[in-house]
Amino acid sequence: MTKNITLIEEILNIKFPTVYVQFVLNIYDLENKKFKFAMDDGGYKSNEVITFLNFEEQSDDYIVNVCKEEEHLQPNHLIPFARTEWEYDFICFYFENGRNQEPKIIYFSFDLYYESLEDSIFHIANSFDEFVHKLDEE
Repeated sequence: MTKNITLIEEILNIKFPTVYVQFVLNIYDLENKKFKFAMDDGGYKSNEVITFLNFEEQSDDYIVNVCKEEEHLQPNHLIPFARTEWEYDFICFYFENGRNQEPKIIYFSFDLYYESLEDSIFHIANSFDEFVHKLDEE
């Protein structure tokens, strides 16, 4: 799987955070597991359930295919790595300082994207390491 991760980094022209790579390599059967975390988006608190996108080309949730389908995300420095229960809402890396820098973690709301990009992004964590400490396996 390490080979697939390197290939995906090349295709997407990014560098995944080291903690993310370690996480996906160490969680057995990651694509079939659900995780939850508490989110506060400006006073509204919710518990979000997510599944991670994967690195297998034949999968519906292959990270490269999702990036191609959600083509509006990449020009905005957003790379999805997990899907919420709302199907078109994603947890994304936000490479606002460049694709080789440590990205922030955001929640992307598809429905709010039509209003504005700014309204569709909710900050979750400053790093994947911070984010992973918020996760509980469901």
